[in-house]
Amino acid sequence: MTTTFLDVPVYRLPLEDYDRQQKSYIEKTLHDPVLRDNLAFRDHLWTSYGGCWFFNEIIGYIRPHFLGSQVRGEYFAVRRKRIVRTRHKQVECVTHKLAPEVDIENPITDATIEAAVRQYLKDCQREVPRRHVHLKVFEVLAPHIRWYDLWVATNPFVPQHVR
Repeated sequence: MTTTFLDVPVYRLPLEDYDRQQKSYIEKTLHDPVLRDNLAFRDHLWTSYGGCWFFNEIIGYIRPHFLGSQVRGEYFAVRRKRIVRTRHKQVECVTHKLAPEVDIENPITDATIEAAVRQYLKDCQREVPRRHVHLKVFEVLAPHIRWYDLWVATNPFVPQHVR
């Protein structure tokens, strides 16, 4: 059994594109000068478009894990033929292997493990074209993680003498 160590969100589109489309929708709808100054109506339009991007535009998650000396990852996503902005979604496991596994180079150290995880997530971005793999949390946390200890603690195939 593998243990996931991070959930990386996948968005329908990047924050900047979402904000631009939401603003355009609101401005197009507020063509009447009387409505333009109505803050309650403007707030209603903001909400009806989809609200804040951060949680409402997530369409899936990449769940990386270690398996021996490899980084692999599952992909959970919304199952729809056409993904549009929505407030109602159900996320399901799409695949147990989104991108080909990445080998951790020897010697296995914090740096080589972080590099392999980073490469795996970069490869995942290519597997979900026209989507946005949001790595901001990973980028903030990565330099502070003791990758070797995490690898040992979450990896079912680490030899007993290493533990």
